Amino acid sequence: MQFKIKDIGASLLGIGVIICLILLTGLFLKGGLWLSETLYPYLYNISFITFVICIVILVPLTIFKETRIASGIGFLIASYIFGTTAWIMSFLLVFILWGFIGLFIGLFMAGIGVVPLAMLATVFSGEWGIFGQLVLLIVFTFGFRILAIYLSEETEQETITENLALSYEQNVEEAFQEAETLYNNEEYKDAITAYNNAIELYPTSDLSKIIRNIIFSYSKLLDLEFDENDHPKSEIQILKSAIKQDPNSAFLYNYLGRGYYYWESYVKNAYAKAIKMFDKSIELEPNFASPWFNKGEAFWIQSKYDEALNMFDKAIKLNPGFTDAYFTKGLLLEEKGEYTEALKMIEIAIELKPYDTQFHNTKSDLLKKIEMRTREIPE
Repeated sequence: MQFKIKDIGASLLGIGVIICLILLTGLFLKGGLWLSETLYPYLYNISFITFVICIVILVPLTIFKETRIASGIGFLIASYIFGTTAWIMSFLLVFILWGFIGLFIGLFMAGIGVVPLAMLATVFSGEWGIFGQLVLLIVFTFGFRILAIYLSEETEQETITENLALSYEQNVEEAFQEAETLYNNEEYKDAITAYNNAIELYPTSDLSKIIRNIIFSYSKLLDLEFDENDHPKSEIQILKSAIKQDPNSAFLYNYLGRGYYYWESYVKNAYAKAIKMFDKSIELEPNFASPWFNKGEAFWIQSKYDEALNMFDKAIKLNPGFTDAYFTKGLLLEEKGEYTEALKMIEIAIELKPYDTQFHNTKSDLLKKIEMRTREIPE
């Protein structure tokens, strides 16, 4: 008997708890209904103003990098405004079309949420205009939120890319500046080593001054006379003397090949000799990107386009950060009339070196050529 009384008491307590929960739920729904009726007219107007701001102000701001983050924040705030409006509108629609019972069942029993419940209610009631408004609010909610996330990630990626490019340029400048300082301090042996290391890590097509400093350094180390009045012949002789002292230096063969290339008007069969030196440099150091690139330029000057492209591709494969290789390949492709492929190479060069005006000017010229070619194609 005692156990039965306890069981009955527990059952009554459970029923009492359920009744209390139902009452509390009713109070919550009633309070929510009152709040929704009060807020909705204001939110509707705010949503309309927000949409106008998004289209008239925030969308144009996405064009400029400096204002893209602010635009993204604005879109994120707008998405929450549209979402709140959609939820309150749905709350009211379910109550109006299906009453308290429908609202209670939809929210707490079926657990499907008030917005999809409102969409079902409008469909079953044939309220297609209101259904369309709900769909638009949902599209605006998620559309602007996705756009905000996209702008944030894109801006972050651009910032990372620019920082990496800036860091790369700083490293390049520091590496060559260190070699320059050693050269100016007449520490010629260390200067040569520093130049070689810099060129291996950060290959470049602008070697004229560097080679001149290296040759002058060798002239001092080997006690050879540097004749300013006949510098091409003098420089070639100094490099040949240096090779005799160090016949396994891939750098020296690369410099001598570049020398033949620079001084082609002074040297018979200059390009053939240059290519021979580049081949020797590659034989000694196959993973050294610079002679591959230089060999490509020598082929290009002889209008051997396919061979040149193969050399540039090899240089890029060995050193994916070889900016001048991408740029020079782009120029060659432009000369061949392959503007779209040329543009891809120039854009990579710009990613690696975003502040180079020559790269940007070349890109602009290519875009104009592509546009002109498109206009010339008959419809």
